[in-house]
Amino acid sequence: MDKKGRIPAVRGCGPWIMGVFFMNNKGVGAVFCLIAALLMAAKYLAAAIFMSGVVSWSGDLFRSGLEHVGSPLSIAAVIALVLGVAFLVWGIVQDVKASEKKVR
Repeated sequence: MDKKGRIPAVRGCGPWIMGVFFMNNKGVGAVFCLIAALLMAAKYLAAAIFMSGVVSWSGDLFRSGLEHVGSPLSIAAVIALVLGVAFLVWGIVQDVKASEKKVR
């Protein structure tokens, strides 16, 4: 914090307003991509936990465990990934437009 009690902004990450951090579009996109990865990992972890009582492992048994978990985690992961990529592209387009304005 500086002498006035403000938190300094981290360059390139977004502004701090009254102690609250506001991310730019690229940061939001990265967070959505992280959420998508966590949701996919949760699907496979849930299937592995469901199959933990099995005496022997095989690919077919694990596929049946994945079917038992269902598709809501996959659907949510795909939605989060699409949103993440969209925000990343939007942020990059905004950066390119801003740099073009600075050049002129």
